[in-house]
Amino acid sequence: MDAKYFNHAAAVQGIVHSIVEAGVMVISGINPQKPFNNREKTMLSTLNVGGSIVNTVKLKGFTSAILPKEWVNIVVTNLSITEVGGFEVFLK
Repeated sequence: MDAKYFNHAAAVQGIVHSIVEAGVMVISGINPQKPFNNREKTMLSTLNVGGSIVNTVKLKGFTSAILPKEWVNIVVTNLSITEVGGFEVFLK
């Protein structure tokens, strides 16, 4: 087989962040076409910077979601007051 048939891009790793108990973090420049991954058991809430609270996306532990395409700058909130959270995002 020729090498041209096996030519593909390497897998891109996301950036993993930790978020303290009841913490809030702003992340800028995310790629909304890639999943937002909740990597811990805590529940996280995401919202577009300047967006309406009714559009909040909540993620239960160990789940992921594709955020709306216009959400490039987001606010992430750890809804747990007792557990540290962690999530993975992909940048543009």
